[in-house]
Amino acid sequence: MPDFGKMPIMRWQFAKEGRMAERSEDMRAAGSAGKGRARDRLRLAFRRLGGKRLLGVNVRSEADFVTVLERGVPIGALSELARQEALSPDEVDRLIIPRRTLAHRKAKDQPLNRVESERAVRVASMTALAEETFANREKAQTWLRRPTSALGGRRPIELLDSEPGARVVEQLLYRIGHGIAA
Repeated sequence: MPDFGKMPIMRWQFAKEGRMAERSEDMRAAGSAGKGRARDRLRLAFRRLGGKRLLGVNVRSEADFVTVLERGVPIGALSELARQEALSPDEVDRLIIPRRTLAHRKAKDQPLNRVESERAVRVASMTALAEETFANREKAQTWLRRPTSALGGRRPIELLDSEPGARVVEQLLYRIGHGIAA
C-alpha cells in the first residue's frame, strides 16, 4: 500500500524543480537580453563621444572600449557631449575633468588620461541609457537633473561621478524601463 503522506512532497518537489528550470531559462534570456542592451548602450555611448571620427576606432564591444581607454578619449569628445546637450561645462568640470586640467590638456593637445576617459565613457553611457529608457532626449535630460525620491532626493546625474553611483542610476533606469515603480 503506497504512503499517501509522501505524495504531496513529491508533487511539491516536481513543481519546485519545474519552477527552477523556468527561472533558469528566464535568467539565461535576461542575460542575453542584458548583453544586447549593453552592446546597444556601448554603441550609443560611442556615438555620443564622437564615434570613429573622434575616437579613431570602431567600438563593437567592451574590449574595443578598453582600447579607447588605453589611448585616452580625445578632448574633442567632451565638446561633442556638450554639443549634444548631454552635459553642461559645469557638469564636465564636476563629473569628468576640472576646467584648469581640461585647459592644460587642450593647450598640449593631450587626450584624457585613463581615469578621466573611464568617467567620460560612464557618463556618455548613462546619458545614452536614460535617453533610450525615456525614448526622448529632453525627458532624459530633465530626469537626470531632477531630484528623485528613489535616490533619496538626489539628482541622478550627481551619482555618475562614481561607478557604484552609476550602477544605482542604471538599475533605476532599468526598473523604469520595465515599468517597475521607482
